[in-house]
Amino acid sequence: LMKRKLKIAYLIVGRSFPGLAKQIEYEDLVFSESKEIDFNFFAFLVKGKSYKKIHELPRPFRSLIGQKLFAWIWLLRFSRKFDYIIMRHIVFDPFVLLFGWFVRNRITVHHAKEFFEVEYYKSGWQGKIAAYIELCTGYISTKTAAGILGVTNEICKFQKEFKHLPKNFPICFYPNAIAPELVKVIDDNRKINEINLGFMAGAFKGWHGLDLILEAISSYKKSNNEDNLKLHLIGKVSKNFFKKIEEINSISKSKIIIHYGVLDFEDYQKILSLCDVGLGSLAMYRANVKEGSTLKVREMLGMGLPVYSGHIDTALPENFPFYLKGKIKIEEILKFARDAAPFSRDEIRNRSLPYIDKRIYAKKISKFLINLSE
Repeated sequence: LMKRKLKIAYLIVGRSFPGLAKQIEYEDLVFSESKEIDFNFFAFLVKGKSYKKIHELPRPFRSLIGQKLFAWIWLLRFSRKFDYIIMRHIVFDPFVLLFGWFVRNRITVHHAKEFFEVEYYKSGWQGKIAAYIELCTGYISTKTAAGILGVTNEICKFQKEFKHLPKNFPICFYPNAIAPELVKVIDDNRKINEINLGFMAGAFKGWHGLDLILEAISSYKKSNNEDNLKLHLIGKVSKNFFKKIEEINSISKSKIIIHYGVLDFEDYQKILSLCDVGLGSLAMYRANVKEGSTLKVREMLGMGLPVYSGHIDTALPENFPFYLKGKIKIEEILKFARDAAPFSRDEIRNRSLPYIDKRIYAKKISKFLINLSE
């Protein structure tokens, strides 16, 4: 007797941001190949028609509270058609208190230690109140769910301990990853007597630590006057950094910090082809996190660009040669760039793939779901 394929819905409701559309594309491609599981993607985003599987959120549901309500209306209407629904955890979600008990086949994906993240976004008493609402709704959400996925080992452990989950509560480690065929190797246009650093984000936020690298360059320039270093900033940089960037550029012979704004894939690949090193997030600790598994790191490694970062990467082995967690000091970044210089883009990519290829984790999550259903 042929066993029936598990039917899984993957529901994403929220604001569109550059990494999200790509993540949906990677997941859709990889999961559509699954022999044992029938995956169905449902993405509803605010202003997000960038990929065929993404739908525009209807107008009345575009506010933050509207997005949450929309997700629950969808769940109440369609959840019975599927064995499980995988969905991103909804932060302070009042509706889970009403509806959580009626949709018990949810598997929530956690991208943060939400309690602390909420506090970090809103400072003062508002942050405290928000964090306590999350404490309550987050607890109910997990209690009424069939299982949870965490994008780092640290987050899995946090969910388990912070929510006092029973020993056998189903938790699976599910880091971000790429579909290798959608991330091409970049050209190798590294310069011989100059180190180029690429730093990209949709919009630079506190945990990216742009202030730290600018500070580091500034103090490096005070003792080194030759221009052997350039920083390429790709993404939205807020106005309060402009003065610092100007100041560093004015004490250098040439413009050493170049800000391009938001670029599309082709354009930023051109810029990254000049780079010796890509920078990961430099200040994750500001969101109370030590480990990350960011899509950006995976894309840079997949392009053949070594990554220097301020946090541990949860899916890479500790002594992996092309990813280094270190102090935000230019001397150390330059040393890392020189160590990676002999390696071709292709070699860096190929040695990274076993850790960043989504197919590996898709297999793992399929096993997890099949075990859960038995």
